[in-house]
Amino acid sequence: HGSDRILSLMKRGHTVLVVGHSDTVPAIVASLTGGPRPELESGQFDLMFVISRRGTEPVRLLRLRFGEP
Repeated sequence: HGSDRILSLMKRGHTVLVVGHSDTVPAIVASLTGGPRPELESGQFDLMFVISRRGTEPVRLLRLRFGEP
């Protein structure tokens, strides 16, 4: 499972970049955080999700907005 591999790398201190589209990003974010799927509109390009985890700490999610809305 891809998200298990990503979380394993994050636990070991690696940085992982995952890029997707509005139809794939919500499932990826939910899979990596264990939380609900964020809502994204088609054509929405000003959001970035930063998911971090150190060791056995819980996963943290930041939802950032950038650029022109």
